[in-house]
This record gives sequence, C-alpha cells and structure tokens, in this order.
Amino acid sequence: MSPMGMLPKSIYKVTPINKMSQSQLSAREKRSKSSYMALAQASFLAATVQALAIGLSSALVLNGQFKAFEPVRVLAFIPTHQTLWQSNCLVLSLCSITFLFYSLAYVMLLERKLMLWSVFAVALLLIATGTALNSQVSLLVMFSDLAQELFTYKTQLDGGMLHVAWAVLTQFFCQSILIANTLTAISGMTLSLCSFLSDSIPRPIAWSGLVLWVTTIFATVFASVGKLDFALIAWFAARILLLIYLAGVGIIIERTISKRFDVPKAKSPI
Repeated sequence: MSPMGMLPKSIYKVTPINKMSQSQLSAREKRSKSSYMALAQASFLAATVQALAIGLSSALVLNGQFKAFEPVRVLAFIPTHQTLWQSNCLVLSLCSITFLFYSLAYVMLLERKLMLWSVFAVALLLIATGTALNSQVSLLVMFSDLAQELFTYKTQLDGGMLHVAWAVLTQFFCQSILIANTLTAISGMTLSLCSFLSDSIPRPIAWSGLVLWVTTIFATVFASVGKLDFALIAWFAARILLLIYLAGVGIIIERTISKRFDVPKAKSPI
C-alpha cells in the first residue's frame, strides 16, 4: 500500500465548488448591499442638511436685504438676528461634515483598481472640509463678537474695526470659495470620472456629478476676478444644484438596491 493510501479518507473530503462559490457570493452581496444602503442614507442626510442651509441662508439674505456683502450692513444686522446668524453658520458647518461622510460612502463602492484616485479625492476633500470649517467658525465667533461689541457698548465703527471686519470677510471668501470650493470641485470631478470606470455606480450619477462640479467652478472663477457678488450668487446656485444632486443620488441608489438585491419571492402554485 502506498503512503498516500494510509491517510484517512477525511483528508480527501473537499468542499463542493458550488457551495463555496454560493456562500462567498452571498457574503459579497451582503457587503455590497450594505455599501449601497450607506450611500443612500448619507446622500439623504446630506441633502436634508443642504436644504436646511439653503432655507436659513435665504432667510438671512431676505431679512438683511443684502444687495452686497457689505461689512457695515452685516455688522448692524447680526446683533438683532443673532440666532439666525449663528444657526446659519452652524448648519453650513454641518453641510461640510455630512458631505464628507457622503463622499466616503461613495468611495466605498468604487473598485480597488481606482483606489489611488479615490484616496486623492478624499485627501482633497479633507483639506477642503477643514478649510471651510475654519472660515465658517470665523464668521460664527469673530465676526459675531465684533458686531455684538459694537451693539452693546455703542462703539463707533472706526477704521481699525472696519479693517478687522473686512479681514474676516476676506478670510471667508478666500477659504470657503477660492480654496474649499475649488478643492471640493476637483475632488468631486475626480470621483465622477472614476465612476465611469466603475460598474458599481449608475451612469446617471456619474454624468450629473460631472455637470455639477463643472458648474461649481464658476464661483471660484468669479471670486478670483474680484466679482464677489457674482461669486456669492454662483456659490448659492451651486448649493441648490448640490441639493438636487444628493437627493437624486439617494433615489437612484434606492432603486438600484431594489433591482439588484431585493429579489421577489416566487408565488406558491397553490
């Protein structure tokens, strides 16, 4: 008898290929479905926060009757509308955070072959989020405290305080529109281009994302040439487009989940 014949028969027992592949496929489908569900939830959450931010920003502009972002008019407006101003700044910060979560959920659906570009996009978005949060906190704390001091102590707006006010507003424009907006647009365009090379992302999401981020660049262009009024209008319009885009992504992903994973049960012949 050969040495191989002396081995117990249990060693030769092999798991059937069909059962192994089915179990692996089932686990892979569960992970894929959870990734799709995470993206849908993140998109709906980000869209909700964006809608709240648009509503607060609209109320801010209408109540203040701002024809332009003038420091004197804004400083006089804040003390009598402190809650509205602070709520707007806080919700804008939440917009940056929730969009970061959305982008991370988006990256989870991309294949490993696109990992390098995905990491590049996420790195840009992390820088953009930190920059945007810094500018929004400056408006929330520094600009608000300056306005409250002028209102409480009836201090006259001299050249020094006006210089500080302009410095805070300039910081907001530079960090939020020139830097954060540009980096976010580049990050979004990178993910949209990666989506064309991925089988996981539906094509309508890829095309609509590409259109959105190209449009967002206009705010940066207007700000870079000194057209601040047009830059704010373009930035606000980009917010509305982003809201529509995020809501659309959530709806498309929900339909994708129902088509790919929710298999209808067979009807009983009885």
